[in-house]
Amino acid sequence: MNKKFAEEWKELKAKQEKRKAYMREYMKTSRAKGIHKPHKPRYVKTWSNKTIEMSYDARTLFDMLNKANVERLKLVEKYEKAIDRLTKIIEKNQREIRSKDDLLGKYQLSQEYLAKLIQEQTIDIDDYQDKIRALGIQITSYEKKFN
Repeated sequence: MNKKFAEEWKELKAKQEKRKAYMREYMKTSRAKGIHKPHKPRYVKTWSNKTIEMSYDARTLFDMLNKANVERLKLVEKYEKAIDRLTKIIEKNQREIRSKDDLLGKYQLSQEYLAKLIQEQTIDIDDYQDKIRALGIQITSYEKKFN
């Protein structure tokens, strides 16, 4: 049994070596040709650097149109989702801008109102200071009369 096993092992080893040598040679030639050959669709007869000769049948055209429609719909759906998302973001930003503009307007109006109040109060303060000065002058003149 050991002899039989040894013979089978040698045969298997020889086949494996032969297969390895063949694969090495095959890979050398395929790499020299180019591993990835260009795929030629069935409706393309010949092509060169300048021209492509094609022939279509009705089924090929129908398949191509269906595939184009499916791709177009996928593209439209994809960009519709993106456009919807962006329009929602834009609307949200516009609402925020409007509210902030309203707040800025209210703030400016309050600042203008405060500026007017301060101006009126400074006028009132100046009037009171003038009246106090006049009263002070009157008091000093009154004291001079009676002293």
